[in-house]
Amino acid sequence: MRKLDFISKMNSSFKDKKFKQGSYAALSTVIIICIVVAINLLVGKFNIKFDLTKNKLYTLSDQSKKILESINKDVNIIALYQAGQEDKAIKQILNQYEKVNDKIKIQYKDPELYPEFVKKYDKDGSIGEGNLIVECGNKFKVLSYSDLVSYSDYSQSLTAEQNITGAIVYVTSDKRLLIYNVQGHNEDSLPNNVVNSLENQNYEIKNVNLLTDSIEADKGMLMIMGPKIDLTPDEISKVQSFLQSGGHVFISAPIMKNEPANLNKLLSNYGVKLESALIIEGSSSNSLQNPLYIIPDNLNHSITEPITNSKYPIVLRAAHPITNLDIVRHTVKIDPLLKTSDESYAKTNLQSEVLDKEKSDLTGPFVVASAITDEIGKDDKNPKIVIVSSSNFVDESLTANGIGNTDLLLNSINWLESNTQNISVTPKDLSSNYLQLSGAKQLLFSGLVVIVIPVIILVSGIVICIRRKNL
Repeated sequence: MRKLDFISKMNSSFKDKKFKQGSYAALSTVIIICIVVAINLLVGKFNIKFDLTKNKLYTLSDQSKKILESINKDVNIIALYQAGQEDKAIKQILNQYEKVNDKIKIQYKDPELYPEFVKKYDKDGSIGEGNLIVECGNKFKVLSYSDLVSYSDYSQSLTAEQNITGAIVYVTSDKRLLIYNVQGHNEDSLPNNVVNSLENQNYEIKNVNLLTDSIEADKGMLMIMGPKIDLTPDEISKVQSFLQSGGHVFISAPIMKNEPANLNKLLSNYGVKLESALIIEGSSSNSLQNPLYIIPDNLNHSITEPITNSKYPIVLRAAHPITNLDIVRHTVKIDPLLKTSDESYAKTNLQSEVLDKEKSDLTGPFVVASAITDEIGKDDKNPKIVIVSSSNFVDESLTANGIGNTDLLLNSINWLESNTQNISVTPKDLSSNYLQLSGAKQLLFSGLVVIVIPVIILVSGIVICIRRKNL
């Protein structure tokens, strides 16, 4: 009888509600452990990795992938690091290049162990640890660590992808594209970072004086970057002939004390005019702490689309309106690129010391950048102009991390040259982001963490205990 009682108790215990709950919990735990082990085995076998960083720091952009997939030449990237001292971030990015195209091979060389190897590429003794050498055949480009990671007073960003991809384009291209950079009107020099960005996109910059040097539309494009005085009639005539030959021109036009009559005469042939009025941005969300530093809205165009997607603002300083003329040739197509807010206005009296809007001032919004095409021939032979009504929009203070001005220049030049192979990859921010809270919100969050959440946990525990006792 005792044996039967024991067996009966065992059977009833298996049917007990608590035993069933415990069995389900144990079975669930075993299943979860098996799933985790299986996932780890698969990840280890197939080298699967996920980029969970906020800005996808270690994932190549679709732009880079498209270019890399078109490369049909062998490319070697030599990373100069001591064994075991490789930069982990750079190494992860380099691994992505090998995965996209097996024509690209990555090597790691210790510059101290292989000094003779380094000398082959070292023209001025500047190559050292942390540098990358991108090589294809007899052509190579050296990237310093500052080309891969950019620092400023306020932020730090990863610029490796844009410069590595640019270097690959450079070494695999058969020829460089020429940019005639106009001088002679007190233009500021292009910042080194902008020059490097253009060179990394396979452009060669040649400074020219329109009065003495020749420019040929079939050999390069023209860049008029921030002239502080108007061009002469002879210079305008030369630019007009350049355009009529199918030339392409980028113009960054600052506001001048007097209307640039000669430059406006050129632009009138293409349906636009520069107004001599200083734009004041009345919307705080469309300005950078100062109403003269405008953050215009990006309009839909292939030049601005990548910048819009990157969510990096364009900042223009001391801009003035670009207006469309009432009478425009039917072959001319004008696409506005950037526009100020409805709250903006423009001071027509440039000597006025009053910042507020006056009766004589113009009412916004205003176009501050346009892309113009004169459709008179084949696509690559059509005269094209991109004009931005601001000076020095690519100076060092406006090409810092988190600002899309350099991208605006690069994308504009690539559009002018119909150069779809080149890209402008926005640097990826490495700076830590901190949560900014007002005093009231700090008290609210403190109350939640210190009082509300602990009380919820305590009450939940009491309720669970009471329910278990009643089972």
